[in-house]
Amino acid sequence: MSTTPSHPPQRFETERLVLRVASDTDAAAINVAIHASWPELSIWMDWAQGGPPTLAETLARIADHTAEFEARTEFLFAAFEKASGAFAGMTSLLDLDWDVPKGEVGYWLATSKVGHGFASEAARAMATLGRSLGLVRVQLCCDAKNTRSRAVAIRAGFTFEGILKNERRNPQGGLRDTCMFAVLG
Repeated sequence: MSTTPSHPPQRFETERLVLRVASDTDAAAINVAIHASWPELSIWMDWAQGGPPTLAETLARIADHTAEFEARTEFLFAAFEKASGAFAGMTSLLDLDWDVPKGEVGYWLATSKVGHGFASEAARAMATLGRSLGLVRVQLCCDAKNTRSRAVAIRAGFTFEGILKNERRNPQGGLRDTCMFAVLG
């Protein structure tokens, strides 16, 4: 049985973050953060391979994500610090399966914003958003070697379910073990 997904808000706030759908006016800040964070992002993110994107490529990705938001296939939000307005990173509900219904939390932070609890706050917000949209399972998956993401999942209130051995390829092409965390609702 498939449910008709509702539309999430295009903007909402957590304790320290403003989460909103990215716009063209955000592209420069996002692009600068991607370039500054590229060495760290390229270790874990499939999309962060080769060279960093140009500003035009970042604008195109924003347009793609806006279309996905409208189609209810992925809900991507840019995260900004409330106190300063500075761009902090991106977070999303992706791999949505409205038949179950379930989705997965994704995120990345600008390297300069790592270590301040923003990733846990954003992941918690995505889990709450997912449950408000009727998802019965919100999962967070990460490479078993990514100890920081494992800690984010625990701090955000996700339950560790196990490790899937040789579950997928890492961005460098090797097999990886994947840690599975979930919030059920």
